[in-house]
Amino acid sequence: YQQIYATNNPASNSTQFVAIVNNAHLGGTITFEVYSVLGKLLWNKTNDIFSTTITQNWNLCTNNSIPLPKGMYLYRAILNSPVGKEEMKTQRIIIK
Repeated sequence: YQQIYATNNPASNSTQFVAIVNNAHLGGTITFEVYSVLGKLLWNKTNDIFSTTITQNWNLCTNNSIPLPKGMYLYRAILNSPVGKEEMKTQRIIIK
């Protein structure tokens, strides 16, 4: 990983997760996940990596389209390289 961040943080309507990775991850996958502070998985999305900059929109809802209440959440990105190496990085996001 070189960097992971949310474009709107605190967020009120939506945000976009951005991960900047190195060329070694091209051809692999990235999974973005959002958790409650108690560790419950609320939302996730997996994408193939075709570029060193990966973006993923999030509407601040669960996988079941339920809007999340105001508060602090954890988001992480999990990289799986083409050779099977896994890396992850976790950050905080505030919904206001």
